[in-house]
Amino acid sequence: MRFNSVAAPSASTTAPKVPNSHVDFALYGNHNQKRNQTLMASRFQIGKHKQVKKGWQETLIDRIQQGKALPLISNVVSNRLVFSSHRDLVEGWADYIDYPQNDRLNLTRMTQFQSVMSKADPDINADNDYIKEAYLDFLEKALFSIADEDLVDDLIEDTNLATFSFSQKAERLEYPSFTDGQQNLLLLLADLPLPIYLTTSYHSFVETALIKAGKEPRTEICHWHERLATLPSVFNTDPNYEPTPQEPLVYHLHGLDKYPQSLVLTEDDHLDFLVTISRDMDAVPVRIRQALTDSSLMLLGYSLHGWDFRVIFRGMIKPITVKNRPKSVFIQLSDNEHEIFLRNYLRQEAEFEVYWGETTSFLQEIWQGWKGMAK
Repeated sequence: MRFNSVAAPSASTTAPKVPNSHVDFALYGNHNQKRNQTLMASRFQIGKHKQVKKGWQETLIDRIQQGKALPLISNVVSNRLVFSSHRDLVEGWADYIDYPQNDRLNLTRMTQFQSVMSKADPDINADNDYIKEAYLDFLEKALFSIADEDLVDDLIEDTNLATFSFSQKAERLEYPSFTDGQQNLLLLLADLPLPIYLTTSYHSFVETALIKAGKEPRTEICHWHERLATLPSVFNTDPNYEPTPQEPLVYHLHGLDKYPQSLVLTEDDHLDFLVTISRDMDAVPVRIRQALTDSSLMLLGYSLHGWDFRVIFRGMIKPITVKNRPKSVFIQLSDNEHEIFLRNYLRQEAEFEVYWGETTSFLQEIWQGWKGMAK
């Protein structure tokens, strides 16, 4: 029996024999009650347990130190790092496709419109990949228009240009800049001891930041439709691979520009993605699902009304029982969301805290707190 309670015998009695059964902690012998208490108190020289109430930021820093925090980085973050303004880029896309409606800031809807019109045009006879390649072509033109002319000329003269992805072209043109240290939120994230990074960005900028931080990232793409089944998977090429802070996994939920067919871009794409991850458990690796369950999530650069947030939230975050997931945080970038509604919605639906402010400011605070703990 564990933790047996044995009364101390009187001075006139002999000590009882210690039973043969295992006893973890029991006092036997010819001692009075006070002596008994003294021995027990001196056995472990520790004070009484005190519960220290921590704020959610302190708790998040603890989770980061434990490798149990999971960033989810939006495509808006990538666009801002390269083009400074996501809004300007989206409006540029509206001009590029000559979009006739008023909702010129809804990238997903505009791309859906252009996809439908392209398929209906007999001169184009577009397939599902046409609009994705057209969007990447637009990004390339936009990048060339702001990059250093000499670097652009050198890149154009490269005989391998046609094989480069948008991310590779951007790197050749020195975008995004990784020279600004703590002002670059990807560098701040890359410095944290995290084994997995989730992103809905179409580009490999997270991997670049991790490499600059001295790490060896692996890349994985969500196989959200059957044509992606032939793409390489790190879990197939290296079955023993386990993500670590030194060899982290960057998981691209909405595809990668290296494989245009993998992009989740139109409204139909988002709906197909949602159906797949809801029905097919193999579409998302077990290790990713596990991380979504036992990690504190950090949602960076999302809008409550965006297709990217709504699909990921409903398809991958909301289904996880709230009580089983640690406290998470939603970083609110824009000021046009209704504060009370946003707080109530995220707390009721998924136990999220809301940080009001710039993503970079938030990460600077968290990074500094983690650095202080790590010393």
